[in-house]
Amino acid sequence: MNSQVIQKKFLNHIHYFRGFAIINIVIAHTWHVPFEFKNHQEADFVNIFREVIFHGSTIYFIFISGFLFYYLSFNFKTGKYYKNKIFNVISPYIFISFFILLVNTIPLLIKYEFSIYIFLKTLIKTCILGSAQVQYWYIPFISLIFLISPLILKIPKTIFFKMVLIGCFLPLFGSRSGIQISIGQYIYFVPIYFLGIYTAMNYSNIICVIKNNISLLISFAIISTVILIFLKGEAYYLSWINVSESVFYIQKISVCFLTIIILAKFENKKVVLLDFFAKYSFAMYFIHLLVKNSHIKLLYYNACSKTPDFILPLSVFFVITVIFITLSICLFLKKILGKYSRFFIGV
Repeated sequence: MNSQVIQKKFLNHIHYFRGFAIINIVIAHTWHVPFEFKNHQEADFVNIFREVIFHGSTIYFIFISGFLFYYLSFNFKTGKYYKNKIFNVISPYIFISFFILLVNTIPLLIKYEFSIYIFLKTLIKTCILGSAQVQYWYIPFISLIFLISPLILKIPKTIFFKMVLIGCFLPLFGSRSGIQISIGQYIYFVPIYFLGIYTAMNYSNIICVIKNNISLLISFAIISTVILIFLKGEAYYLSWINVSESVFYIQKISVCFLTIIILAKFENKKVVLLDFFAKYSFAMYFIHLLVKNSHIKLLYYNACSKTPDFILPLSVFFVITVIFITLSICLFLKKILGKYSRFFIGV
């Protein structure tokens, strides 16, 4: 399959889609109302709206990862590919996990109860399980996919098409296992990665198909969203099938293709903000919860306590603040660390 891959032009709208993806993911992880106000009507609205619209945004990341893997696979060299993944993904992941664990160990250091052996053992376990932060499960999960990705280029296109066609139905079983790495997790997400690859392989044709079926995609997006609102974005099982995750798959894939069509209109325009979010998407993925759980959250909680009637606008302002402070920190660290920044923050 790789022998037919040729160098292609840079696609601004696909680049912008990475920015779209990280914004959705950050909102999914940070938009909330303080627990003490859980019985407020605004809290119900925030929780339902966040889950219905932003839960499952990892699908965007998985899809675009598959797309870019194939699209950028001209003159593919396996060694260089693995080297880039180690430097740009694994290295910052281990470093930031180490930093988080070290900060959490400070009380033990103060009490002189620190053990290097226990610390290193915990670090290894933390990195393997992706448990340093709630979103870190994705790194050990995607690492296995990165490991096998070069083999995908050797699969004949006709066979790969059949794999994609069959695979597209697998996420409908709703086997996603939350933040736990499991076989079900791979059954749910790998077909989306394959779909991203297939889209890159046949991009012009796929775009034509999307444009000819805009109404159908909009219908899928609307109907699935209505169903999720009815379910309040919560898990709903029929036997062992998580229906909610099945519907999220339909919703997010529909939105994915519709967003690509919308962003394609900006292909020849410089959308500065989206460009920044796209460039620093992985760095933002690594640190956005550190920003959320910083002193900013205390200020947000205090503001809610003083003005409980404005919880909803305050929660929106909090999310926007987290997004832009996260981006600003990434820009600052990139400036300070220069060419070495990819080892520490992945950019």
